[in-house]
Amino acid sequence: MRTKLIAAAGLLVGTALMAIVEGQQGQAMTAQTSVAVIDMTTIFEKSQMPSDLERIFGQEKIRIETEANGRKSKMDLLQKELDSGAFAKDSLDFQDRFLKLEMSKVENDIWLRQQDRLLGQDRKKYFEEIYRQVSTACQDVAQSQGVDIILAVTPVEFDVPDAAVLINQILQKKVIYASPRVDLTPLVIERFDNEYLRRGGAATIKLAEPGGK
Repeated sequence: MRTKLIAAAGLLVGTALMAIVEGQQGQAMTAQTSVAVIDMTTIFEKSQMPSDLERIFGQEKIRIETEANGRKSKMDLLQKELDSGAFAKDSLDFQDRFLKLEMSKVENDIWLRQQDRLLGQDRKKYFEEIYRQVSTACQDVAQSQGVDIILAVTPVEFDVPDAAVLINQILQKKVIYASPRVDLTPLVIERFDNEYLRRGGAATIKLAEPGGK
């Protein structure tokens, strides 16, 4: 009986020691995990590619607006001729101008829709590319800095329409505080910009052919 008690006690002690060792190993593994953060808002505001994209998209919007105004001026001229009373409404000249005006309205509507669709597709394509390049830059910086995990810091916008939107932002927030020493945003921007410029910078941004003129 005594032998059994000693054996049982030895088993309990051994199990306890194993639990302690495993706990220490788990703590050691946790302590070795290095976590850093980046601010995606700052990356979009200060890196080169998003800046170039906004400039190019702005130029494209001006081009579209300029052409739209030209098209409208032609339609206004036709409308003015129709309203002038120079042509009888049952005349071929009036009917020809009326038909031309109606066709121009339809064509212009189709053209505007096409421009919006192409510009939207371009924005989606290039912002997907930004995300991929930023992700690659994060991976490179993390490996060079010995970091295991990078979390994205998301700001809370207090200027929102109601409390429900604000509460949702707060609940979605993953990082409440991060020391500036673990903020890799400047290094990621530098890596992202360098790679973007190495590949050709703004010259690599090609928008879809407008067409529909």
